[in-house]
Amino acid sequence: MAKKKKIFWKIWFIYITLIAIVIAFLWVKIWGLMKEFEAAQPKYAVEEFLKQLSEGTYQGDITIEGNAYESKDALVEEFKNSVKGKPLTYRPESSGTAMVYGIYEGENKLGKVTFQAYDQRQILVLLTISKWQVAGVEPKLSGNHKVNFHLPEGYVATVNGLVLGKEQQVGEAAPMEGMDYVAEYVSVPMFCDYEVKGLLNKPVVTVKGASGEEMDLSSALTEDGAGNLTVNIGYSPSAMPEDLSQYAIQAAKDYSNFFSRDLPGARQSTACLQKYFPANSYYIGLAEKYRTGDMWMYSDHATPTFTDLSISEYISYHDSLFSCRVVFDKNIYLNRTGETRVEHNDQTYYFVLQNGKWLIADIKSNL
Repeated sequence: MAKKKKIFWKIWFIYITLIAIVIAFLWVKIWGLMKEFEAAQPKYAVEEFLKQLSEGTYQGDITIEGNAYESKDALVEEFKNSVKGKPLTYRPESSGTAMVYGIYEGENKLGKVTFQAYDQRQILVLLTISKWQVAGVEPKLSGNHKVNFHLPEGYVATVNGLVLGKEQQVGEAAPMEGMDYVAEYVSVPMFCDYEVKGLLNKPVVTVKGASGEEMDLSSALTEDGAGNLTVNIGYSPSAMPEDLSQYAIQAAKDYSNFFSRDLPGARQSTACLQKYFPANSYYIGLAEKYRTGDMWMYSDHATPTFTDLSISEYISYHDSLFSCRVVFDKNIYLNRTGETRVEHNDQTYYFVLQNGKWLIADIKSNL
């Protein structure tokens, strides 16, 4: 009997030992599988991705749709620079075999990243272990800038180095405003409007004149609070030929002297002015009205003198049209009172070429 008991306990010990070994083996195996399952969670892949993105070492693809004026490579590089060195975090947005996470800096969402599961296998019947790889990175690019141009026809505008053409033109070319009288004699300058929108960043813009010279946009370029640009540029002044300068000054003096009866022949008719104006000019009609009705307002006076005379802002629109600004003080000494009346004149004259001669089509006061 004692011998049987001894054999029983020996067998029992071996059995318990085997059970313990099996349990220990299963525990180690399950623990290892659980550690492997934990390590396979996508959050670790996301954290590694964000670490690489912040350190500037991420080399994977980034999905950004470029446009005609902004290349994909430039936008990708800009995004990488914008997140480099930033404390990035993530927030889950969807789950499944494709996990989507929002990329954040604080509360500011910078984009999203999608991870795709691969090399999947099941463990412990109910659990699946997967490896994760980046399937796509989509930055959140909120910029929506636009730029508008209002330019003389023939001027060339560029946005980020690309020349604008008919596709970017808004409507048809329109006549320059305030050219009604000029239009009676020659073709008037035309202006074109262009628009480029949907830009992710504020663009670099340039404008070249009809002769290819680059225009100074310092006073022509404005920006609103949203970063949208407007370029409103007109014709640029240039150096005025001396013969035209002298002719325009004399025409302005004679026109002024007509109204004070100091131009020979002014009392009799407007013929003395006609050489400066086209036939049937509005300004000849105006001169005739003053000649017959209002010239009595000028009392007896000495021959006027002109001081502080200048001519500037010469603009050649085309071969048959130019304008210039003439400024002077006309000093009139009144013989009866001994007083000197000073009349300040500041007008822009528009000259048109008719039959080989420059004639005044319009006069605009700058006062």
